[in-house]
Amino acid sequence: MKSMKSINKITMTCGIRYIAVAFVMFSVTNVFSQGLISQSPKLIKSVLTHAGSSTVSYEHSDASGITRTTSVRQSIGQHGTVGLSNTSLSSVQQGFLNRINTLKVDNTNSEFVKTFNLLSIFPNPFKAFVKVKFSKLPVHPIFIEVFDVRGRLVLDQEFQPSDMITVPTERLEDASYMIRVSSGSQEYLKKLIKGIN
Repeated sequence: MKSMKSINKITMTCGIRYIAVAFVMFSVTNVFSQGLISQSPKLIKSVLTHAGSSTVSYEHSDASGITRTTSVRQSIGQHGTVGLSNTSLSSVQQGFLNRINTLKVDNTNSEFVKTFNLLSIFPNPFKAFVKVKFSKLPVHPIFIEVFDVRGRLVLDQEFQPSDMITVPTERLEDASYMIRVSSGSQEYLKKLIKGIN
């Protein structure tokens, strides 16, 4: 019971959130109750970061007299790396911790990057027509498909390669549409609105 009071004193001194306090008391008390620690733990450091996590380290001696350090890290809802602490006596991790997965993206050879600014579609909103202007002349025939909000194909046209084409849209009702422009292996999708006049 003396060791439990010591832990309470340390955790209260640290100012750790009550969720972490309960976890620290459970974890460290478990080590004490197994008779592995011969002296009361001593607080080494407590850090509260700007992101809302804190770290507490305890230095203690085990039954054979070897000095050990146990670290407890806690965070609530942080999108940062707050790790798992492993020692010969315990392993502690607390809170809702989200691991960060790092990805390397190399778009230097990607067709997407090359075609991102391939074309522009205007006017939007439109009434009687839509113009599609390409930044460079396509080599392959150009296919225009227009879909309504239910995904039904309402307009389907093919054009010869040109740097600008005009798509007649008089027969379309005033509504929102998706237009797909494709030429060869390249595709472009955009939302269009007809009407509002």
